Amino acid sequence: MIAHIADVEQLNPLVSHVPDEAFRLMDAFWPGPLSLVLPKRKEVPDIVTAGHETVAVRMPAHPIARDLIRRTSTPVVAPSANRFTCTSPTTARHVREQLGDRCGVIIDGGACRVGVESTVISFSGSTPVVLRPGGIPIEELERLIGKVETRSTALRKSCATESPGMMPNHYAPATDLLVFEEIPACFETQSDIGVLLFLPSVKPFEGAVEILSQSGDTKEAAANLFAALRRLDSLNLRLIVAEYTPARNLGNAINNRLLKAAGGRIRP
Repeated sequence: MIAHIADVEQLNPLVSHVPDEAFRLMDAFWPGPLSLVLPKRKEVPDIVTAGHETVAVRMPAHPIARDLIRRTSTPVVAPSANRFTCTSPTTARHVREQLGDRCGVIIDGGACRVGVESTVISFSGSTPVVLRPGGIPIEELERLIGKVETRSTALRKSCATESPGMMPNHYAPATDLLVFEEIPACFETQSDIGVLLFLPSVKPFEGAVEILSQSGDTKEAAANLFAALRRLDSLNLRLIVAEYTPARNLGNAINNRLLKAAGGRIRP
């Protein structure tokens, strides 16, 4: 799980060392959708870190979240507000629909501005490694700290606890999902198949269609991704088919979520 902090001073009880590169990223992107995996202090319990010698830390951008953390006078460790491996919520209504009475209180701070989860970058080794692409594009990280490594989505099970969202099957709707480089024409005439597209298409799909961005903006697409998946998932469809987003800016994060939501089922 991720430890959430309201200010940089709350790092002190959590981490034993912060590299210069991590400080540069904090200055540029905190508060915001960036989680840093850093060497933990021995006082941080294993239940927080799944037994690892590192801890993931983030400073959320939403002022209500930071105010809540500040009022507790301690970092707050918490998972996402969704059931394990299920589609991420981006509104308070999504949380209520999925968790129901499991939540005693839901604080509605409005719809998520970014839409996808935080980028997670690890400083546990000699070279920074992006464990999960997310709300900060890799290109922006590299502009500040140089080349970073990326972790393959084809993870061994033993590596899946290094960071939240690392399971190979994650963010999944109840309806089966397939991801294509280009959606085959055979799906155009099937009204019980939903379609998730990055851009508007001239193809005459008979099923329900969700467009992530009218203009080709990956930030807009990321903000719309999970809400669009939820709408399609609510239609009792036989299948959802999705098209990959161009691998630029937040496109990498969108494609990561689509691949995991499909359980790794990619089609050429």
